[in-house]
Amino acid sequence: MSALPIDLEAFEAAPLTREPFAFAMVSHFVRPEAMAAINADFPLVAHPGSFPLPTLAYGPAFAGLIAATRGPDFTGAVERKLGIDLTGRPTMVTARGQSAARDGQIHTDSRTKLVTVLI
Repeated sequence: MSALPIDLEAFEAAPLTREPFAFAMVSHFVRPEAMAAINADFPLVAHPGSFPLPTLAYGPAFAGLIAATRGPDFTGAVERKLGIDLTGRPTMVTARGQSAARDGQIHTDSRTKLVTVLI
């Protein structure tokens, strides 16, 4: 297995769509060989909503996924794809275990949130 549970080459190769806003859809971003362990280590979230990671318990494979998405390799790939500088910008990670009927509508989050990554 690769050192990272994510496929940076797939991310970098994914086309960037600019309308209605800049986004990319990346097939197999999480490496297939890492999925079972990540799923097994995913935090138990029994209610709808997004929960900050410090409020949840999870295992090492899920922690590795989070570390990879917060790491310098992925951050650099996001900067290059979107043409933005994320130096000094905070990262917030939440987990969702259940979706509500109102969830899933395409939207922009806020003026202060520069990038959203949904996995």
